[in-house]
Amino acid sequence: MPNDDQPDGVVTLRLEGAEEHRGHVMAHALAQKLTQSLSVFAAFERVHVNSRVRQTDFEIVVLSHNSPSELGLHPVPRVMNYLPTSSVRWTLDQWERIAKGERPAAEVGEDLVLEVAGLAKRPGILDYTSFSVRFGHQRLVLDDQAALNAENLRKIMRPPATVPWRAGVSHGSIKGELASVLTDHGEREIVIVPPIGPDRIRCIFDDGLRDKIHDNLFHFVRVSGLLQYVATSPHPVLITLEDIEPLDLEESPVHFLDARGMFSDSSYPPRPADHL
Repeated sequence: MPNDDQPDGVVTLRLEGAEEHRGHVMAHALAQKLTQSLSVFAAFERVHVNSRVRQTDFEIVVLSHNSPSELGLHPVPRVMNYLPTSSVRWTLDQWERIAKGERPAAEVGEDLVLEVAGLAKRPGILDYTSFSVRFGHQRLVLDDQAALNAENLRKIMRPPATVPWRAGVSHGSIKGELASVLTDHGEREIVIVPPIGPDRIRCIFDDGLRDKIHDNLFHFVRVSGLLQYVATSPHPVLITLEDIEPLDLEESPVHFLDARGMFSDSSYPPRPADHL
């Protein structure tokens, strides 16, 4: 049975399985929720402590599968003289507000609200029936209603468009930290964390760039390739990589154009997506 007496300071992720799978949680759903939870926490923590890199790692101190499944994660600092408890508590407070459709702290933008909506969504209706996060006496249920509340909140928070952004593609480049490598439905991806602009940008790549990715993981780089845009933002949402170039962090200051793509080979705005 799940352990209701978790050690102090442990974040517990709990998933309940569906009857169609004899109460068991699907493995890919558990892996996805763990990865999402760590990623979204890191994004909130960076905002909370005003840092471009995360300050906290998590140790697995509880691993229970007796339908439901539980993962107990103990936060530990990645840097000297840092206590992660405050950031954990602050982050879960923001998640709870967003899940209720309430405005979070002022520093939490609509992009982070959308991240919580994604965390609350189920990959499939039979993958699990319930997902919750517990920390101390606080228990947060991230279900379909929480996802809907977050999406509606994001619409309210979205500022009126002042620039006629258009969906499209363009060749260009982005600077940032090569933060992670993952595989989603068989498609290889990396994540770039720009110093300004979006919290992170997904990039897809082929085998020809594998060595460069390995050599530059967790380093500051310039990635170039085909940048894909949506109509609601000046920043790219996806990059099809063509090259990766290591950079010195002390290089020239970042210009706004670095955050939205250089459009070196096409006019701006980019051509509509239906012309691709």
